[in-house]
Amino acid sequence: MELNELEAISTAVIAFITVLALMVAFYYNLKSSRTKTEDIIFLELIIILTVIVFIKWIERRIK
Repeated sequence: MELNELEAISTAVIAFITVLALMVAFYYNLKSSRTKTEDIIFLELIIILTVIVFIKWIERRIK
């Protein structure tokens, strides 16, 4: 793996962790407020799908 690819992947990982942290913070903010359960479940699905897509992307980039 070249240095540029390694830098790109590490930057993507850092950006993903930042976005994931913001999503989790938003999730807990929704959960602590009186939000409908459907909205919270929808956000949980978005977080799970985001993690799955990112893991698949990393697997393809590393191979």
